[in-house]
Amino acid sequence: MKNEWVLQDPGLYGSQNDMRLSYINSKGSIIGYELGSTGTSIISIDPNGTLMWRSKINAQPVPEEGPDGGYYYVDWQDRSVLATDPSSAAWCNLTALDANGHFRWDYVVSNGTLELYAIYSDGQVIARHYFSTYNYSSQVTTVLVDRIIAISNNGAESWSMDLRSLNVSLQNPRVGDNGTFLVNAYNASGSYEIGITKVGSQLYIEMKDYHFLYREFLSSAYGTTYYEVRKEFIDNETSVISVCALSITDGSQIWKTILHYSDNPDHAMPGPYMAVGTLVDDEGRIYCDDIEDKYTYSLNSTGAILWQKHFLGYLVDVFPSGGLLAVDDSSIMRIDSDGSIAWRHYTAHGGSQILMASDETLYYSDGASVYALVPSSGLSEYVVLLLILVAVDVIAAVLYGLSRWMRKQEASGQ
Repeated sequence: MKNEWVLQDPGLYGSQNDMRLSYINSKGSIIGYELGSTGTSIISIDPNGTLMWRSKINAQPVPEEGPDGGYYYVDWQDRSVLATDPSSAAWCNLTALDANGHFRWDYVVSNGTLELYAIYSDGQVIARHYFSTYNYSSQVTTVLVDRIIAISNNGAESWSMDLRSLNVSLQNPRVGDNGTFLVNAYNASGSYEIGITKVGSQLYIEMKDYHFLYREFLSSAYGTTYYEVRKEFIDNETSVISVCALSITDGSQIWKTILHYSDNPDHAMPGPYMAVGTLVDDEGRIYCDDIEDKYTYSLNSTGAILWQKHFLGYLVDVFPSGGLLAVDDSSIMRIDSDGSIAWRHYTAHGGSQILMASDETLYYSDGASVYALVPSSGLSEYVVLLLILVAVDVIAAVLYGLSRWMRKQEASGQ
């Protein structure tokens, strides 16, 4: 691997700038942040290292690229509002930008928070507006606002639907193939699927069995199966780290492989504690880290452990051509499917997110600059040097042999 280009921080927001990367958009450009002591912007960098655009923001939201090519995110209020009342800070400002980072519209609520749920191809947005109060004396939470809202492509509210009577938690919001907005919901009575048409009519509330510990990591799925590393407390003394295979269709557990047992020093109640994603390659091999036990694992699609290595680094992604992208405190690595390290690039990436393009170009930041790391074409300088030395030795041997043969020929002619 070699550094192809470096984009240095222009210092727009003071001397304490920090450039961070978020993701690669549908056109191959890098979406990230430029943070400083006097302001923050979302930035877009093209694959050649050119800063395409920047758009000032108030907090550090994750801009979602819509099917229309624009960007949508929920932000804090304007800094001028927060300057007079810092306690009012909340994720209450839904903003839309066009494909070039230009402001289109924003939708702000005066109480509670907004959460972006779905974006239609025509720019209509579905969001959730939630506001509650908590009484510390009675320890009771009162929900004042809980509604799903639709915001048109000019920033005006099109319709809303009150959810307070359902008293539900929502998960996995999405737009179905027929344009219906779908969301999974659950409460004390069970789990549901709610269907709402694009114009705001409720189609149905249907009882369905969902696994609500499900975490959606796209790189953790293979076919209709999702794999996660889970920590569970078995009893007041014992916990277990395991890899679980779950059905994406209905959330049911297909298999479970225990990696190791440990104690439960806080005597937590039995039950699940946490779940994190895995990585799965194109052949269905599963890779994961067990941070507690300091090991990296690979399993097959039936849950059998293929290998176990001392901790190789934090797993980031799977290379399209095979192998794993991993990082540690001082380097970026490629790990082959058998767990061996193919190469290591030493760099002060500072724990920043490492992004991989479809051509396996890697992008990372050390805070002050953004780097592009591309696969080296041809042989490395070390290998080339070895081949030159071997070629020189072969030529020398041939010349030596030829000179001896000529001397023999001259001697026999005398």
